[in-house]
Amino acid sequence: MGEWILLAAGTLFLYACLHGILYLLRLRRRGMIHRKDYQDPRGRFSFQYPAEWDLEEREERLLLITHDHDGKVEIVLVPKSTNNPPANEFLKGTIAASGIQLDEPAIHEIRVQAGLGAYFESRATRDFERFYLQEWVLDAGEFRILLSYRCSVLYGLIDGFFIDQLVKTIRV
Repeated sequence: MGEWILLAAGTLFLYACLHGILYLLRLRRRGMIHRKDYQDPRGRFSFQYPAEWDLEEREERLLLITHDHDGKVEIVLVPKSTNNPPANEFLKGTIAASGIQLDEPAIHEIRVQAGLGAYFESRATRDFERFYLQEWVLDAGEFRILLSYRCSVLYGLIDGFFIDQLVKTIRV
């Protein structure tokens, strides 16, 4: 009897591992091949995002719903001014003002087609709540593009791959 239970548990474990690997491969393939295009109605910027995500326009904000648990990407455009700090300094100030504790506080500078910018990605804690967080700041032409992604800790690493791809497709 004990051998059957052990065999059943091993089979279920192998099935779960195989299912997880196939799921990640499917996500990667879909995210890279099947994309939707977004063009700002005012012609300020455009980007591509995974076809299985939904986009909601809310006044001056865009909300991308990833459907992987509770993941959401918020995109905001703000006019650039001469007194804006560099992107990495802006992120440091945002983190300090938010009261969030990051597990990995490194800020990375990037260059994408939209322009120069900075980002961080980390598991985070605030008021005893754990979550996964990514913040991006891109200086693109006359605007600063702010992207913010937040979700449960376990799901953030999957969506993070697609957010990186989305950022690389932003055009101004």
